[in-house]
Amino acid sequence: MKSRNQLNERLRKPCILETDPMQLLILIKRRQPKSSMIKQIISGDRGSPRQKKSLDKFKTINREAQRILQQQKLDLAKQRKESFQEIIKMNEQSLDQVPNSIANSGIKDKLIKVRKNIMSRIITNEIHEKTLSEWKLPELKRMATRNLEKDQEIRIN
Repeated sequence: MKSRNQLNERLRKPCILETDPMQLLILIKRRQPKSSMIKQIISGDRGSPRQKKSLDKFKTINREAQRILQQQKLDLAKQRKESFQEIIKMNEQSLDQVPNSIANSGIKDKLIKVRKNIMSRIITNEIHEKTLSEWKLPELKRMATRNLEKDQEIRIN
């Protein structure tokens, strides 16, 4: 077991990154990483044809999952905006019934503006909640894989 002084001396020594970033690259290359993926990253090689195909499929699935997520976000936002537009129209109608002696047109316009702002924040919050709870990446990847398989079946037929 190392003594406390030895540990303290080791902690006082600067990190490789603090001294020279090139030393870190040299150290990584010298250690001969065991993982073939790390070797490929260091050498810039994408590997065998099988690995290339696997990497391309992985990238395609990720792109499709991101596209599905964006589409779901847009669909939810569009649906909520349509329903909130009806609410805003009802608010405008009820504000029009208020006499100008109680609230002038500037105040009414500001109230409508505040209501629209609140509605847009509610939409943003709903999208964020769905992204965290329902639209998880593994599920999106499964959906993307299913979509890609269906597309391939259609192309084959």
